Amino acid sequence: MGGAELVLYELVERLQQQGITQSVIFIHDGPYTEKLQQLGIKTFHLQGKYKLFDPCFWIRLHRILKQEKPRCVNASLWAANFAGRIVCKLLGIPIICALHNNHDQNGTIRNSLDALTLWLADDIIAVSDGIVRTMQTFTFLPARRTKVIKNGIDVNAVQRKAIEQKKTRQAFGFTQEQFVFGSVGRFVELKNYLFLLTVFAQLQQKYPHVRLVLVGSGTEESNLRKQALDLNIQDSVHFVVGQQAYGYYHLFDCFIQSSIKEGISMALLEAMSNGLPCIVTNHEPMHDVIEDQKNGLLVPANNQELLLEAMIKMMTNSQLRSGLAKESVKSMQQKFSIDGMVDHYTGIFTRYF
Repeated sequence: MGGAELVLYELVERLQQQGITQSVIFIHDGPYTEKLQQLGIKTFHLQGKYKLFDPCFWIRLHRILKQEKPRCVNASLWAANFAGRIVCKLLGIPIICALHNNHDQNGTIRNSLDALTLWLADDIIAVSDGIVRTMQTFTFLPARRTKVIKNGIDVNAVQRKAIEQKKTRQAFGFTQEQFVFGSVGRFVELKNYLFLLTVFAQLQQKYPHVRLVLVGSGTEESNLRKQALDLNIQDSVHFVVGQQAYGYYHLFDCFIQSSIKEGISMALLEAMSNGLPCIVTNHEPMHDVIEDQKNGLLVPANNQELLLEAMIKMMTNSQLRSGLAKESVKSMQQKFSIDGMVDHYTGIFTRYF
């Protein structure tokens, strides 16, 4: 249910409307598999026999691509990018590699494999300027060949789904006086939720009426629940596991993202599309979506004092919240439209038709 999967689904849906025939090969199953099949898209689950990259994995990928005979392949996320580059070159199929994560997150082994194979890509797409900046720190990665196509979102569709699936405060036992921070994302280390819980515990000591809702799923869930228990905030932190996020945005008074670093987060775009004021942490002084004090608040990653200050400012200044909320929606409509994203991808794909 991650952002890259949502981008893939939105892209496939729009390209299908243009009459482009597509198939999707996926490595890890998830809720978008059924959604793609409902569109009439042919899907293939790529697995090894014993583990991910065993010989059967490569044989099956080779067989699928040889059978489908695509004009080009669009690969997303690291494993698909790496495997796709090798097999597509063996078959003479053009491949476009979409990069959704900063390269300094990938680790030594993955970056070494990229050093050996990324030049095989016919086109390289990064979903943010920040990803390109991290590529420039690795001299073996072709940053100059990389085109930035920022993730886009259908603002009207997101707003419509949020209303259709709207959750009520009463269902959570929230009163109108309580201030609710919300976050949407996988429960993994990169999202830095342990840090967020620590800061939230400090906030609740000063403002007992504050609440936190975390929407997502992942391997860190048990650690997060234990952290909430250890900090004695378990009654004020609500976990929503494995659910679509659309209906929960209306519960939030403020959206908060505590990641150390991100590409362009689809959850953030969805929150802003719903007119939420947002607080975002980042390892760089600039951000691909948030302009500090204009359409959100930007805080240095892992800085407890400044994040606490930003949360208090957001809680206590209704005029600030209102101004940021208006600019949020405006930013989405002007800079991050789904139509613009699809047009850019289509322009690349059609070169191979």
